[in-house]
Parts: sequence; C-alpha cells; structure tokens
Amino acid sequence: MTSIKDFLWFSIIAIGILAFSSIPYWAAHSAETDDLLFRGAYFDEMDYAVHISMMQAGRMGDWAYEMRFTSEKHQPVFLRMFYIILGHISKWVNLNVETTYHAARWIFGFMALFSIYQLCLNVFPKRILARTAFLLCSIGGGAGLAQLLFNSNLLNAGSPIDFWLIDAYIFFSISVFPSFSFTLALMATALNLYLNYLVEGKWIMLFLIIMLAIISQIINPIAFAVLDIACAGATVFLWWKNREFQKKQLVALVIMALAQIPLLVHNFLILNRDPFWSQFTLQNQTLSPHPVYYAWGFAPFWLLAIYGMILAIRENNVNMTALSIWIISGFMFAYLPLPIQRRFLLGITIPLGLLAIYALNHFLTELSTKLPALLKREQLIYFFYILISSISFISLSLGSSLYMLSRPVDNFIRATLRMP
Repeated sequence: MTSIKDFLWFSIIAIGILAFSSIPYWAAHSAETDDLLFRGAYFDEMDYAVHISMMQAGRMGDWAYEMRFTSEKHQPVFLRMFYIILGHISKWVNLNVETTYHAARWIFGFMALFSIYQLCLNVFPKRILARTAFLLCSIGGGAGLAQLLFNSNLLNAGSPIDFWLIDAYIFFSISVFPSFSFTLALMATALNLYLNYLVEGKWIMLFLIIMLAIISQIINPIAFAVLDIACAGATVFLWWKNREFQKKQLVALVIMALAQIPLLVHNFLILNRDPFWSQFTLQNQTLSPHPVYYAWGFAPFWLLAIYGMILAIRENNVNMTALSIWIISGFMFAYLPLPIQRRFLLGITIPLGLLAIYALNHFLTELSTKLPALLKREQLIYFFYILISSISFISLSLGSSLYMLSRPVDNFIRATLRMP
C-alpha cells in the first residue's frame, strides 16, 4: 500500500465483497420465526457443525483437537488448531461461538483480501493491472451455469465445482470458512515476501516466511506444499535467467524446508500412524473430479492463464513463473494417489487470475498497435471480463439467499432445540 487513497479504494472494495458474500446469512436470519432459527451456515452445514464444536471445546478450556461427533475413545491431538484457538478468543472477548465465528469470517476475510491485493501490487507495476487482477482473483469463478446448460443431466452425476469446491475460490472461501481466509492470507503474504527476498535478499523476509509456514502447518498442514514448490521453482528459474547460481538462495530454500519438517513429521505420524486418526484420514476422502469439471470450473481463466504461463517463460518473468509453478504443482497434487487431492487447490484462482491479467494486458498492448482506440476501452474490457468471470458467484450468493428464505430443513432448527 502506498497511499491512504489506495487503502481507501481497497477497503471499500473488500467490504463490498465481504458484504455480498454475507447476503445468504442475512437472508437466512431475516427468515427466522419464533419457531425456526437459522443454524448459522448456508453451505456445508456438517463442517460448520464440526468447527462450532471445536470452538465450544476451546471455549471450555481445551487446547487439543478431539473428534466430538463419535463415542469411540481416542487421544486428543494438537492438530488443526484454528477453531480451538478461536473458541478461546470467543471466551476472552465474551462473545458466543457463533458470533465469534462470523466476526472471524469478516476479519480474516479482510486480511486475506488485503494480502492478495499486496501480492497483486508487487507483481504488477501498473495499479490498474494490480486492481484488475485483485478483483479477478477475489470474485472470479467458473462456467458452471454454462456447463449445466450444455449438459442438463449433469446434476445426476455431480454439480459443477464452482458450486461446491470451496477451497479453490477466494469468494467462496471467505464466505464460508474463516480458517480458509486465514490460510489464504498466510499463503499470499509468504509468496509476496519470497518474491521480494529474491530481489532484496533480506534474511528477515526469510524468517517471516518460516513463521508463516509454521503457523499454516498448525492450521492447515498441507497448504504450503504448493508454495514451497513455487518458491523453489522461481529460484531455479532466476538462476537460469541470470546464468548464475546463488548459494545464499539455495541455503534459504534448505532452511525453509528444514524448518517445516518437524511439524510435517508430527502431522504425518498422527494422521497415518495413530490407530484412530489414521482411520479418520482414510475416510476423509476429498478426491478430484474428472478433469472436465476443472476445465469448466476455471473456464474464464484457462486460455489467458496458459498464455500467461508461456509469456512468463518468453519474457523471463520470475514472478509470473512462480505463479505458473503454483498452478502446475497444485493440479499435479490434485491427481496424485492421495486421499486429499483437491485440498491442494486452495486459493488456486490467485495464480490463475494474476496470469490471466498478465496475458490479457499483453494481448491488448499488442493489438493496440493496429487498433490504437482499443487502449481507450481497456478498463471497459477488464470490467466485462471480471463481470463474466464472476457470474457463478453472483448467482451462488443471490440464489443461496433466495433458498434461505424458504427455510430449508438442513439450515434451520426448531427454537426449542437450540442451545442457549
């Protein structure tokens, strides 16, 4: 951020995005009656219930993670601490867990958007491009509605991913889970710091990245896997670009890796060796759908993002190459023989959006040599591109709001059954 005016622009946009993502909650609360109360979630009610139970455990003084929806005895573990810590915070600020949860959606959502905007400002020297990329990353979605239009029987096999794959989309993530928002803030900030480290070489940046990675492992053990690969790939690409090997940068990568190993081993042993938690891991399947779903789910990004990846190599752009490697590694992990394939796509619209705008700007610049008047329409072109890309989430937010007004049984509970 370079000015108060710029921060004011960001704040207005961020608050607008957060407000629009909250419309389904407001609609649901407006539909409450004396007999029916909103459960607190318009989407993924089961995970919401688990998160609230973890917050209640934290509020009661627990620090270890315990599966509270089973009668089977098991050892509580220090894993996925976000909602437990949030439960402690709810007690410290004297708010009930549900109010704290939704306050956290806004606070960490704002933090995630701020971190993404900072990354955009770092990658793009022109502010118009940074702002456009920020908007595309934040509210860009898929072509799920078009996918349904071309295949009306699709719902029998599975709906388009932009209507259920929360992890992959920024708007969806900040609308539903504050833990995702917090992790996205860590990821965007860490990548931003590392790109600066490659230029400035300050060890304080490396230290901050390590701290962010460790915090992420406590919250989301696998989130930084794709960033680690992106950082390593960007470093090697820089060596190739400059035709010079930098021992200091290699040491930095090794230190980053070593710092993450202890918690990586800790999480692995719990989730794969503990008798109870290994069973939980086996049943916690989040596999990737057929590739055609990803093709449609990120359709507004693909052509430009792929062109942006080619352009990054052609122009020796280290920042864009790092983003390209993030995309490649994310989708590579999404089809490895692992039970949590699609979890590696958390925040994938960040690199997709940045590369798409990078390519679109290059395309418009090249085309303007033949059509100079095109540059006068540049902002209008960006506006329509973002609008088309965001149709899925406009329909999701408004459609979910209308659905909440019908008081669906999965989202509402009898007032007599609600805990005080």
